Amino acid sequence: MKIKQMIIISIATLSILIGVIFNIGNVQASEMTKNSINYTVQENETLQDIANRYGVTINDLENDNGLSSNSVVAGQEITINKNEKASDTAKDSKKKKTNKPKKVTTKKKKVTKKKSTMSKANIRAKKWIAQRESGGNYRARNGIYIGKYQLGSSMLKGNYSAKNQEKTADRYVKSRYGSWVNAKKHWLKFHWY
Repeated sequence: MKIKQMIIISIATLSILIGVIFNIGNVQASEMTKNSINYTVQENETLQDIANRYGVTINDLENDNGLSSNSVVAGQEITINKNEKASDTAKDSKKKKTNKPKKVTTKKKKVTKKKSTMSKANIRAKKWIAQRESGGNYRARNGIYIGKYQLGSSMLKGNYSAKNQEKTADRYVKSRYGSWVNAKKHWLKFHWY
């Protein structure tokens, strides 16, 4: 496999040199073989953009070019090995995408639309604590603390859903402080709740 990659790279280098010698011009993608292209990565371009453009997968590009991650930099030379199967797959996926309507998820809206029995002061204090703890992000992590309210994983019992984080935070604050307003007072004094 390494020998094949070295040969492909050598051919790519040779084709670039021939282009420079014969002043063919600034070619971004030049044919190397019928199914292989040497491509120069452009600024702000991702491996996903290139894969989509040429109908190949990111894994194919990583494997063909010996990349350990899917990050590339402008000016980097990569080889794109196109095969008919990949092109057909790309065409089929484009057809599927245009025929199917997009699914809209409203899971987050259900959590925010749920009417609260808390006072406005408690709601404000709860939002304030969430903002200080995680920036309001349900996926935030800080060591063993997880989610919007930075609760311990043992408190969440492996369920990190937004609904469970809200329910668990309310239970914790009610049992420890009695209200979110009192929890905020504690946070202001000790910088944790």
